[in-house]
Amino acid sequence: MIKFLGADIKRVHLEVTSVCALSCPSCQRTIENPPVKSLSLEKIKEVFLEFPSEQLKKLLVTFSGTYGDAIYHPNFLEICEFLKSKNITLEIETNGSRKPQEFWNKLFSILGAEDTLTFSIDGLKNTNHLYRINSNWESLETPLDLLKNYKFKKNLKTIIFSFNENQLDDIKKMGKDKGFDTFEIIKSSRFDNNQSYRPSEKYVALRSEEKSKIRKYLRRRNRLKIFLNH
Repeated sequence: MIKFLGADIKRVHLEVTSVCALSCPSCQRTIENPPVKSLSLEKIKEVFLEFPSEQLKKLLVTFSGTYGDAIYHPNFLEICEFLKSKNITLEIETNGSRKPQEFWNKLFSILGAEDTLTFSIDGLKNTNHLYRINSNWESLETPLDLLKNYKFKKNLKTIIFSFNENQLDDIKKMGKDKGFDTFEIIKSSRFDNNQSYRPSEKYVALRSEEKSKIRKYLRRRNRLKIFLNH
């Protein structure tokens, strides 16, 4: 952990870019259409080099963008290489679409057994694109077919909609076949723009419940986590 303003910080969230290849209807980037920005590699190095190496060894850095997907940062591989050179643990969440095999081979070789990579996939070939607009299944299969060759932790996350709730067993099986360690299903209320996406009531997350969980989480984490964006 690192010392910051008198607090012991165990986790740093890096919002490295507002760029994403997708246009998910309820994503903040789609709704707000923010300007394209990225946090430079130089700035990231400047921030982390302020801390002693011993403190960085116990730090967790997460990439789970509010406005963008970290894999589309032009220097994402270099960012990961730098952080791993400081023995920092990484958690990366991505839609996994539209990147070449060379990118995935390099990223996977950077990650160690202590790191976690989450693929957010909301369906199968015939459904994933319905919410994750502009996703490309063929390019997504490229990293999935490589997973079994590496030892980092692999998590498959699926937001439940009407079009995929009957596919959950098949999605789970696909994940197991590809080498995922865990399968995470997420209740949601992300269907305001299209009520036909609303799943069965048992899979609907009430907005009040979501906000309450977020408030509790922030209260629990407010002295343990910092947020750095572009």
